[in-house]
Amino acid sequence: LIVVIVIIAILAGVLIPTFGMVIERAHKSNDTADAVDMTNKLRENDQFLTRNLEVDEVINYLTANHSYTLQTRSKNTSFWYDRTTKSIVLKDTDEMLTGKSALLPNSQIVYAQTAYTQDKVEAISATHPECLYIDQKVNAITSAVAGIRNLGKANDLTATFTATVTNNADLAKYAALTTYLNGFNPATTMYVTEDSYNTKATQGSAVTKIVFSTNMSYLAKPELTNEMKTIMQDLTIKIELPQTIKFIETGALSWVTTEIAKNIVVQNKDVVCQSGSLPATGIDLGVSVSQTPVNVKKLIAGTDFTITSTGITFTNTVENLGKIVITKRLGNYYDIRIFNEQGMLIANALNVTY
Repeated sequence: LIVVIVIIAILAGVLIPTFGMVIERAHKSNDTADAVDMTNKLRENDQFLTRNLEVDEVINYLTANHSYTLQTRSKNTSFWYDRTTKSIVLKDTDEMLTGKSALLPNSQIVYAQTAYTQDKVEAISATHPECLYIDQKVNAITSAVAGIRNLGKANDLTATFTATVTNNADLAKYAALTTYLNGFNPATTMYVTEDSYNTKATQGSAVTKIVFSTNMSYLAKPELTNEMKTIMQDLTIKIELPQTIKFIETGALSWVTTEIAKNIVVQNKDVVCQSGSLPATGIDLGVSVSQTPVNVKKLIAGTDFTITSTGITFTNTVENLGKIVITKRLGNYYDIRIFNEQGMLIANALNVTY
Protein backbone atom coordinates (compact mmCIF):
# COMPACT_ATOMS: atom_id res chain seq x y z
CA LEU A 1 0.00 0.00 0.00
CA ILE A 2 2.85 2.36 0.88
CA VAL A 3 4.46 1.61 -2.47
CA VAL A 4 1.17 2.38 -4.27
CA ILE A 5 0.80 5.67 -2.39
CA VAL A 6 4.37 6.65 -3.25
CA ILE A 7 3.78 5.83 -6.93
CA ILE A 8 0.55 7.88 -6.97
CA ALA A 9 2.34 10.79 -5.32
CA ILE A 10 5.12 10.65 -7.91
CA LEU A 11 2.61 10.52 -10.77
CA ALA A 12 0.66 13.41 -9.27
CA GLY A 13 3.85 15.45 -8.94
CA VAL A 14 4.55 14.87 -12.62
CA LEU A 15 1.04 15.15 -14.05
CA ILE A 16 -0.43 18.10 -12.11
CA PRO A 17 2.15 20.62 -13.40
CA THR A 18 1.72 19.13 -16.88
CA PHE A 19 -2.05 19.61 -16.71
CA GLY A 20 -1.45 23.16 -15.49
CA MET A 21 0.79 23.87 -18.47
CA VAL A 22 -1.78 22.41 -20.86
CA ILE A 23 -4.53 24.58 -19.37
CA GLU A 24 -2.32 27.68 -19.50
CA ARG A 25 -1.45 27.01 -23.16
CA ALA A 26 -5.16 26.65 -23.91
CA HIS A 27 -5.90 29.96 -22.16
CA LYS A 28 -3.17 31.72 -24.14
CA SER A 29 -4.41 30.18 -27.38
CA ASN A 30 -7.93 31.43 -26.65
CA ASP A 31 -6.63 34.91 -25.81
CA THR A 32 -4.64 35.04 -29.05
CA ALA A 33 -7.72 33.97 -31.02
CA ASP A 34 -9.76 36.68 -29.27
CA ALA A 35 -7.16 39.31 -30.22
CA VAL A 36 -7.40 38.29 -33.88
CA ASP A 37 -11.20 38.29 -33.73
CA MET A 38 -11.33 41.73 -32.08
CA THR A 39 -8.95 43.09 -34.72
CA ASN A 40 -11.30 41.87 -37.44
CA LYS A 41 -14.23 43.54 -35.68
CA LEU A 42 -12.36 46.86 -35.59
CA ARG A 43 -11.45 46.61 -39.26
CA GLU A 44 -15.09 46.10 -40.22
CA ASN A 45 -15.59 49.75 -39.27
CA ASP A 46 -14.08 51.81 -42.08
CA GLN A 47 -13.64 54.98 -40.02
CA PHE A 48 -11.33 53.12 -37.62
CA LEU A 49 -8.91 52.41 -40.47
CA THR A 50 -8.39 56.05 -41.41
CA ARG A 51 -7.17 57.51 -38.07
CA ASN A 52 -5.59 56.61 -34.74
CA LEU A 53 -8.18 55.68 -32.16
CA GLU A 54 -8.49 56.79 -28.58
CA VAL A 55 -8.39 54.12 -25.88
CA ASP A 56 -11.99 54.67 -24.83
CA GLU A 57 -13.15 54.37 -28.45
CA VAL A 58 -11.50 50.95 -28.75
CA ILE A 59 -12.73 49.75 -25.36
CA ASN A 60 -16.28 51.01 -25.83
CA TYR A 61 -16.60 49.63 -29.37
CA LEU A 62 -15.42 46.15 -28.42
CA THR A 63 -17.27 45.87 -25.08
CA ALA A 64 -20.54 47.66 -25.90
CA ASN A 65 -20.92 46.71 -29.57
CA HIS A 66 -19.42 43.22 -29.52
CA SER A 67 -19.63 42.11 -25.86
CA TYR A 68 -15.93 41.37 -25.37
CA THR A 69 -14.71 41.57 -21.76
CA LEU A 70 -11.14 42.57 -22.69
CA GLN A 71 -9.93 40.37 -19.83
CA THR A 72 -7.24 37.83 -20.65
CA ARG A 73 -7.44 34.28 -19.28
CA SER A 74 -3.71 33.53 -19.44
CA LYS A 75 -1.38 34.56 -16.62
CA ASN A 76 0.47 37.90 -16.62
CA THR A 77 -0.81 38.89 -20.04
CA SER A 78 -2.90 41.82 -21.24
CA PHE A 79 -4.60 43.14 -24.36
CA TRP A 80 -3.09 46.16 -26.11
CA TYR A 81 -4.10 48.29 -29.10
CA ASP A 82 -1.29 48.57 -31.64
CA ARG A 83 -1.68 51.99 -33.27
CA THR A 84 0.75 51.14 -36.08
CA THR A 85 -1.10 48.08 -37.37
CA LYS A 86 -4.50 49.14 -35.92
CA SER A 87 -4.86 45.73 -34.31
CA ILE A 88 -5.43 44.14 -30.90
CA VAL A 89 -2.39 42.24 -29.62
CA LEU A 90 -1.70 39.97 -26.64
CA LYS A 91 1.44 40.87 -24.65
CA ASP A 92 3.28 39.89 -21.48
CA THR A 93 2.33 42.65 -19.02
CA ASP A 94 5.59 42.83 -17.06
CA GLU A 95 7.66 42.80 -20.24
CA MET A 96 5.60 45.72 -21.58
CA LEU A 97 5.57 47.76 -18.39
CA THR A 98 8.94 47.18 -16.76
CA GLY A 99 11.17 46.64 -19.77
CA LYS A 100 14.02 49.03 -20.51
CA SER A 101 14.06 51.19 -23.60
CA ALA A 102 16.69 52.91 -25.69
CA LEU A 103 15.23 56.24 -24.55
CA LEU A 104 16.04 55.70 -20.86
CA PRO A 105 18.04 52.47 -20.63
CA ASN A 106 18.95 52.81 -16.96
CA SER A 107 15.47 52.78 -15.51
CA GLN A 108 12.23 50.90 -15.67
CA ILE A 109 9.96 52.81 -17.99
CA VAL A 110 6.27 53.21 -18.38
CA TYR A 111 5.27 56.52 -19.80
CA ALA A 112 2.22 57.96 -21.46
CA GLN A 113 1.74 59.84 -24.65
CA THR A 114 -1.28 61.70 -25.87
CA ALA A 115 -3.39 62.06 -28.97
CA TYR A 116 -3.99 65.65 -27.92
CA THR A 117 -1.89 68.68 -27.11
CA GLN A 118 -3.13 68.48 -23.52
CA ASP A 119 -2.25 65.37 -21.52
CA LYS A 120 -4.53 62.37 -21.65
CA VAL A 121 -3.89 59.37 -19.46
CA GLU A 122 -2.81 56.41 -21.59
CA ALA A 123 -0.50 53.64 -20.41
CA ILE A 124 2.03 53.02 -23.16
CA SER A 125 4.91 50.59 -23.15
CA ALA A 126 8.34 52.15 -23.57
CA THR A 127 9.57 49.01 -25.29
CA HIS A 128 6.53 49.09 -27.59
CA PRO A 129 5.44 52.76 -27.75
CA GLU A 130 3.00 51.95 -30.53
CA CYS A 131 0.84 49.99 -28.07
CA LEU A 132 -1.88 51.34 -25.77
CA TYR A 133 -3.06 49.37 -22.73
CA ILE A 134 -6.75 48.46 -23.14
CA ASP A 135 -7.07 45.44 -20.82
CA GLN A 136 -10.04 45.59 -18.44
CA LYS A 137 -8.98 43.07 -15.80
CA VAL A 138 -9.51 44.33 -12.26
CA ASN A 139 -5.93 45.08 -11.26
CA ALA A 140 -3.71 47.95 -10.16
CA ILE A 141 -2.92 49.20 -13.66
CA THR A 142 -6.49 49.20 -14.94
CA SER A 143 -7.94 50.80 -11.82
CA ALA A 144 -5.24 53.51 -11.68
CA VAL A 145 -5.45 54.56 -15.34
CA ALA A 146 -9.25 54.35 -15.52
CA GLY A 147 -9.56 55.94 -12.08
CA ILE A 148 -7.65 59.04 -13.13
CA ARG A 149 -9.47 59.32 -16.44
CA ASN A 150 -12.79 59.39 -14.56
CA LEU A 151 -11.63 61.37 -11.57
CA GLY A 152 -13.83 64.30 -12.54
CA LYS A 153 -16.86 62.31 -11.42
CA ALA A 154 -15.49 61.78 -7.90
CA ASN A 155 -16.97 63.62 -4.92
CA ASP A 156 -13.51 64.29 -3.49
CA LEU A 157 -10.75 64.72 -6.06
CA THR A 158 -7.84 64.59 -3.60
CA ALA A 159 -9.04 61.58 -1.59
CA THR A 160 -9.88 59.55 -4.69
CA PHE A 161 -6.58 60.44 -6.36
CA THR A 162 -4.64 59.43 -3.24
CA ALA A 163 -6.44 56.08 -3.01
CA THR A 164 -6.12 55.41 -6.76
CA VAL A 165 -2.44 56.25 -7.22
CA THR A 166 -0.45 57.37 -4.19
CA ASN A 167 -1.62 54.62 -1.83
CA ASN A 168 -2.02 51.94 -4.49
CA ALA A 169 0.47 49.38 -3.14
CA ASP A 170 -0.13 46.95 -6.02
CA LEU A 171 1.12 49.59 -8.44
CA ALA A 172 4.52 49.85 -6.72
CA LYS A 173 6.22 47.31 -8.99
CA TYR A 174 5.64 49.67 -11.92
CA ALA A 175 7.69 52.56 -10.54
CA ALA A 176 7.76 54.70 -13.67
CA LEU A 177 4.00 54.36 -14.19
CA THR A 178 3.40 55.45 -10.60
CA THR A 179 5.64 58.49 -11.08
CA TYR A 180 3.85 59.41 -14.29
CA LEU A 181 0.36 59.04 -12.81
CA ASN A 182 1.33 61.12 -9.78
CA GLY A 183 1.85 63.94 -12.28
CA PHE A 184 -1.95 64.16 -12.62
CA ASN A 185 -2.36 65.56 -9.13
CA PRO A 186 -5.64 67.56 -8.91
CA ALA A 187 -3.60 70.57 -7.74
CA THR A 188 -2.28 70.95 -11.31
CA THR A 189 -4.87 69.06 -13.37
CA MET A 190 -8.30 70.04 -14.67
CA TYR A 191 -10.78 67.13 -14.85
CA VAL A 192 -13.65 67.52 -17.32
CA THR A 193 -16.95 65.62 -17.50
CA GLU A 194 -19.93 66.24 -19.79
CA ASP A 195 -21.14 69.17 -17.70
CA SER A 196 -18.49 70.03 -15.12
CA TYR A 197 -14.90 71.17 -14.67
CA ASN A 198 -13.06 70.07 -11.53
CA THR A 199 -9.66 70.97 -10.14
CA LYS A 200 -7.89 71.73 -6.88
CA ALA A 201 -5.72 74.36 -8.57
CA THR A 202 -6.16 77.81 -7.09
CA GLN A 203 -5.61 79.61 -10.40
CA GLY A 204 -5.92 78.67 -14.04
CA SER A 205 -2.26 79.30 -14.83
CA ALA A 206 -1.38 76.50 -12.37
CA VAL A 207 -3.28 73.96 -14.52
CA THR A 208 -0.77 72.06 -16.66
CA LYS A 209 -2.95 69.14 -17.76
CA ILE A 210 -6.56 68.57 -18.82
CA VAL A 211 -8.18 65.13 -18.66
CA PHE A 212 -11.54 64.40 -20.25
CA SER A 213 -13.54 61.55 -18.71
CA THR A 214 -13.92 58.41 -20.79
CA ASN A 215 -16.54 58.05 -23.51
CA MET A 216 -17.65 61.69 -23.44
CA SER A 217 -20.18 62.06 -26.25
CA TYR A 218 -21.43 65.58 -25.50
CA LEU A 219 -20.44 68.85 -23.87
CA ALA A 220 -23.19 70.57 -21.88
CA LYS A 221 -23.48 73.99 -20.25
CA PRO A 222 -21.57 73.70 -16.95
CA GLU A 223 -22.57 75.03 -13.58
CA LEU A 224 -19.60 77.15 -12.50
CA THR A 225 -19.02 78.91 -9.20
CA ASN A 226 -17.44 82.36 -9.44
CA GLU A 227 -14.16 80.87 -8.19
CA MET A 228 -14.18 78.15 -10.85
CA LYS A 229 -15.12 80.63 -13.58
CA THR A 230 -12.10 82.75 -12.61
CA ILE A 231 -9.85 79.68 -12.74
CA MET A 232 -11.26 78.65 -16.14
CA GLN A 233 -10.73 82.10 -17.65
CA ASP A 234 -7.13 82.07 -16.47
CA LEU A 235 -6.24 78.87 -18.38
CA THR A 236 -3.22 79.19 -20.63
CA ILE A 237 -2.91 75.66 -22.08
CA LYS A 238 -4.38 74.32 -25.31
CA ILE A 239 -7.71 72.50 -25.04
CA GLU A 240 -8.46 69.95 -27.74
CA LEU A 241 -11.91 68.42 -27.37
CA PRO A 242 -11.95 64.60 -27.66
CA GLN A 243 -12.98 63.08 -30.98
CA THR A 244 -15.68 61.15 -29.12
CA ILE A 245 -17.71 64.35 -28.51
CA LYS A 246 -20.61 64.40 -30.98
CA PHE A 247 -22.69 67.30 -29.64
CA ILE A 248 -21.92 70.70 -28.11
CA GLU A 249 -24.84 72.34 -26.35
CA THR A 250 -25.66 76.06 -26.33
CA GLY A 251 -23.81 77.63 -23.41
CA ALA A 252 -21.28 74.79 -23.09
CA LEU A 253 -18.44 77.26 -23.75
CA SER A 254 -20.10 80.36 -22.34
CA TRP A 255 -17.18 80.83 -19.94
CA VAL A 256 -14.71 81.14 -22.82
CA THR A 257 -13.10 84.55 -23.44
CA THR A 258 -11.76 85.59 -26.83
CA GLU A 259 -8.24 84.86 -25.58
CA ILE A 260 -9.19 81.39 -24.29
CA ALA A 261 -10.99 80.64 -27.57
CA LYS A 262 -7.65 80.73 -29.38
CA ASN A 263 -6.56 77.69 -27.35
CA ILE A 264 -9.64 75.53 -28.09
CA VAL A 265 -9.61 73.02 -30.92
CA VAL A 266 -12.63 71.01 -32.09
CA GLN A 267 -11.32 67.88 -33.83
CA ASN A 268 -14.39 65.80 -34.68
CA LYS A 269 -15.58 66.81 -38.15
CA ASP A 270 -18.96 65.21 -37.47
CA VAL A 271 -19.67 67.12 -34.26
CA VAL A 272 -23.02 68.95 -34.11
CA CYS A 273 -22.73 72.38 -32.50
CA GLN A 274 -26.03 73.79 -31.31
CA SER A 275 -26.53 77.39 -32.39
CA GLY A 276 -24.56 79.71 -30.11
CA SER A 277 -22.47 76.91 -28.59
CA LEU A 278 -19.13 78.15 -29.94
CA PRO A 279 -17.53 81.56 -29.38
CA ALA A 280 -18.05 83.91 -32.30
CA THR A 281 -14.34 84.53 -32.83
CA GLY A 282 -10.99 83.04 -32.01
CA ILE A 283 -11.80 79.31 -31.79
CA ASP A 284 -9.76 76.93 -33.95
CA LEU A 285 -12.31 74.52 -35.34
CA GLY A 286 -9.58 72.26 -36.64
CA VAL A 287 -12.16 70.81 -39.03
CA SER A 288 -15.08 72.22 -40.97
CA VAL A 289 -17.63 72.59 -38.17
CA SER A 290 -20.73 74.74 -38.44
CA GLN A 291 -23.10 75.88 -35.71
CA THR A 292 -26.47 74.39 -36.49
CA PRO A 293 -29.88 75.19 -35.00
CA VAL A 294 -30.91 71.92 -33.35
CA ASN A 295 -34.58 71.22 -32.73
CA VAL A 296 -34.58 70.09 -29.10
CA LYS A 297 -37.91 69.01 -27.61
CA LYS A 298 -38.68 70.69 -24.29
CA LEU A 299 -39.72 68.15 -21.65
CA ILE A 300 -42.72 69.24 -19.59
CA ALA A 301 -42.92 68.57 -15.85
CA GLY A 302 -46.04 66.62 -14.94
CA THR A 303 -46.48 65.41 -18.50
CA ASP A 304 -43.12 63.95 -19.54
CA PHE A 305 -41.61 63.46 -16.07
CA THR A 306 -42.32 63.82 -12.37
CA ILE A 307 -39.77 64.75 -9.68
CA THR A 308 -40.30 63.83 -6.05
CA SER A 309 -38.05 63.52 -3.02
CA THR A 310 -37.58 59.84 -3.89
CA GLY A 311 -36.49 60.34 -7.50
CA ILE A 312 -37.55 61.08 -11.09
CA THR A 313 -40.06 59.05 -13.07
CA PHE A 314 -40.82 59.35 -16.80
CA THR A 315 -43.70 58.46 -19.09
CA ASN A 316 -43.15 55.49 -21.39
CA THR A 317 -43.19 57.85 -24.37
CA VAL A 318 -40.18 59.76 -23.04
CA GLU A 319 -38.30 56.62 -22.02
CA ASN A 320 -38.55 55.34 -25.59
CA LEU A 321 -36.94 58.45 -27.09
CA GLY A 322 -33.35 57.53 -26.25
CA LYS A 323 -30.70 57.59 -23.56
CA ILE A 324 -31.71 59.68 -20.54
CA VAL A 325 -28.97 61.58 -18.68
CA ILE A 326 -29.81 63.24 -15.35
CA THR A 327 -27.44 65.75 -13.74
CA LYS A 328 -27.99 66.97 -10.18
CA ARG A 329 -27.28 70.66 -9.71
CA LEU A 330 -26.89 72.68 -6.53
CA GLY A 331 -29.80 72.27 -4.14
CA ASN A 332 -32.64 70.14 -5.50
CA TYR A 333 -32.27 71.26 -9.11
CA TYR A 334 -31.77 68.82 -11.98
CA ASP A 335 -30.93 68.89 -15.69
CA ILE A 336 -32.59 66.18 -17.77
CA ARG A 337 -31.27 65.41 -21.25
CA ILE A 338 -32.21 62.72 -23.77
CA PHE A 339 -29.85 61.64 -26.56
CA ASN A 340 -30.55 59.51 -29.63
CA GLU A 341 -28.37 56.60 -30.76
CA GLN A 342 -26.08 58.99 -32.67
CA GLY A 343 -25.34 60.97 -29.50
CA MET A 344 -27.44 63.99 -30.53
CA LEU A 345 -29.45 65.91 -27.93
CA ILE A 346 -33.13 65.56 -28.84
CA ALA A 347 -34.96 66.58 -25.64
CA ASN A 348 -34.21 68.34 -22.37
CA ALA A 349 -35.48 70.08 -19.26
CA LEU A 350 -32.96 72.28 -17.45
CA ASN A 351 -32.91 73.54 -13.85
CA VAL A 352 -36.08 71.68 -12.82
CA THR A 353 -36.95 70.90 -9.21
CA TYR A 354 -39.76 69.51 -7.09
